[in-house]
Amino acid sequence: MDRLEAINITKSIIGIPYRIDKRLLDMKCLREAVINAIAHNNWIEGVPPIIYVFNNRIEIISTGGLPKNLSKEEFYLGISKPRNKELMRIFSDLDLVERSGYGVPKIINIYGKEVFEITDNFIRVILPFDKEVMRLIESEEVADKPAKVADKTVKVADKSEKVADKRAKVADKSVKVADKSEKVADKLEKVADKLNKTQELILEIIKKDPYIRIKDLMSQLF
Repeated sequence: MDRLEAINITKSIIGIPYRIDKRLLDMKCLREAVINAIAHNNWIEGVPPIIYVFNNRIEIISTGGLPKNLSKEEFYLGISKPRNKELMRIFSDLDLVERSGYGVPKIINIYGKEVFEITDNFIRVILPFDKEVMRLIESEEVADKPAKVADKTVKVADKSEKVADKRAKVADKSVKVADKSEKVADKLEKVADKLNKTQELILEIIKKDPYIRIKDLMSQLF
């Protein structure tokens, strides 16, 4: 029920002279519909009640249809014939139900008989959301949309700035690598030039003395 309570949004409708607080659903009707679905569900089938939340309504479905010897009219009048009496006793002890037979007439009084769909195998309760509350929620969402778009734009701009900064750092790193490569190339060029001069000197020494010893050659070079 806490989950359903959270879904059941409250909105303030400003009137003259009073302000009225309205909810998407009548909480008492919602509670009664859920408790009835649990208490009257045919648990022997092994299928628990199901609650569907849509954008304009809530549907509560229980299996088993109406209890034996209970007509639709009797059901609408609030004549109670719980399929699971022990569950109803527990609910009563926990003050989850006000009194036997109260739930269905309460729902009909607020929403009408048409919210009930009864077959031999299922009972479906369709509780529509309050249209005025839905209109207020939609209006707030529309009003809030530009702010969300602006916030998203700021985040995108911030991300773009970070990407640009990252690219700048990569570019700066590339420049440093290129500069380092240029220095290495210059150093290699100097080494090659030195080797060429050394080679020329060796040839000149050998020409003068073809039989020179390695030791003497090295002493002349260095």
